[in-house]
Amino acid sequence: MGNYYLITDETIVGEVWEPVFGIGKYYLISDFGRIKRLPRLNCNNQYKEGFFLRQKKTPKGYLEVYLTVDGVVSYWRVSRLVATMFCRNPFKKTQVNHINGIKTDNRAVNLEWVTASENQKHSFTHLGRRPTAYWSGKRGVLHHRSIKIKCNETGVVYSSMSEAAKEYNVSSSAIHKSVVGAIKKLKGKTFSLFNNL
Repeated sequence: MGNYYLITDETIVGEVWEPVFGIGKYYLISDFGRIKRLPRLNCNNQYKEGFFLRQKKTPKGYLEVYLTVDGVVSYWRVSRLVATMFCRNPFKKTQVNHINGIKTDNRAVNLEWVTASENQKHSFTHLGRRPTAYWSGKRGVLHHRSIKIKCNETGVVYSSMSEAAKEYNVSSSAIHKSVVGAIKKLKGKTFSLFNNL
């Protein structure tokens, strides 16, 4: 079986089945995250039994399936298929979150539509994710991608964009725009990257 996830064909009490959107004559999906291929006649007019699809675990731990329609194969994350069919999304959010943090638990009751920000927040507040250096709130020269900025008119070198921004009471993005030439003057000054090598 390798990294394929075992899907049983046992009957589950209360399980709800719906035709997969657009290809309902080929596949059904349940609110428990199971997907089955319907019986059909193949290209040689031979009868083929229906079956439950095996679900492959991705390197990140999610389950996916491939659906074949008229010889065209498409890959789908199971959680997204289930959420699309069974979870309301009135605000048109773009990501699917596993509420209990178990990536293989694709029951509709365990899925919700979220924004990218909500997804990140959930991983910290509910799943015990720990901040890395990137998330530690470091700013200015302490930030791992900090770069020195020079004011071309005064010759003063600042340790970071945020330091220059603080000096001139502007935003860091304004300093960045000045550096890349998106704005010509910023409070009468221009800025450039400083290389002291």
